[in-house]
Amino acid sequence: MNLCTEKVEQLSSRRWAIWGSAIGFSLWHVSQGPLAGAAMLFYGLIFALARWRAEGILGLVLAHGMMDLSAARMLPTLEVASLGKPEISCTIGMILGLVLLMALPLYLWKWHPDLKRSLTG
Repeated sequence: MNLCTEKVEQLSSRRWAIWGSAIGFSLWHVSQGPLAGAAMLFYGLIFALARWRAEGILGLVLAHGMMDLSAARMLPTLEVASLGKPEISCTIGMILGLVLLMALPLYLWKWHPDLKRSLTG
């Protein structure tokens, strides 16, 4: 999405680039079901904002990989396309895991550029 985001930024405003990237991320994942597609709009928005603030995607690639890995480890037999209501044995663990996984992109979005400026300036 980095190349797409840069091209859209050149052609339009930053706002359109962020929303377009988030919608594209959501559409890419909509095959997992409408609920997953809607959730991915939220994740796509956070990822697009983090990419814009951090001026890079390495942290986002790592965060996405950690999310995929944790989902595969916690729910190894889950078929996302046929998802009704998954049985989650440890709700607190699932919530804590999602919070921890979102910590990296939120850090990149909110604080990373400020830290970079304070170290170099």
